[in-house]
Amino acid sequence: MADPTALVTRQRELVTGLRGRSRDRMLGRLVRAQDEVHHLGARVRSLSPQSTLERGYAVVQHRDGRVVVSREEVQRDELLRVRVARGDFGVRPVAGPDDGPN
Repeated sequence: MADPTALVTRQRELVTGLRGRSRDRMLGRLVRAQDEVHHLGARVRSLSPQSTLERGYAVVQHRDGRVVVSREEVQRDELLRVRVARGDFGVRPVAGPDDGPN
């Protein structure tokens, strides 16, 4: 008669192998997910308004917080807020929309 523990031994080896492969697959998926999170985070940072300011752009706002999008919105001597990467400051235009193109 065959060894009665042989069947149990084979099944134990099968289960051990399946557990190892399952663990390896899960670890691989976690590594890929971590990479994806890292890349998405980098993308979000590159698209952020702060990143745009870091490249030298500025946001100009009226006193009430509205963003200036056109020269025609700005009046001579109007107090405007200019936001740059590392702070903000006030400015007063020396020309307005009625002063002709610059």
